[in-house]
Amino acid sequence: MGHGFDWRLIEVPGVSHIGLDAPSGRRVAFSGRQPESCELLRKILNLQPGARYALQWEARTQGLGADSGVEWRIHYGDRGQRAPLPSDDNWRAGELVFAAQGELQDLVLAYQRPSGQPRAEGYVEVRNVSVTEVK
Repeated sequence: MGHGFDWRLIEVPGVSHIGLDAPSGRRVAFSGRQPESCELLRKILNLQPGARYALQWEARTQGLGADSGVEWRIHYGDRGQRAPLPSDDNWRAGELVFAAQGELQDLVLAYQRPSGQPRAEGYVEVRNVSVTEVK
């Protein structure tokens, strides 16, 4: 992990990363001592500018509030799109369709403490993460 276009695990105080036995599966655990806002995972996507893509994933959470504070972010310069991961003990599929703004774009799993909530204590698991071109 962490080479070329592979996932980069972002080392953040109060956050631990654990691999899952599922395809592209990760558990990201929060101790409650993590920063109010931080990146958790990052991957550089090599895309065809102007093409449409679908980011798809499955996720579940444990111990997080109604608003998990965890979201996917697709970045290109100062522009981007976001897809929040809802809190749910059961696996839920999610999708974000986006148009590639450039050849290289960042895909980030990030945490932002929801307003009025304490910092997260628990975890989020993601698996079967894929980015495919939409024809």
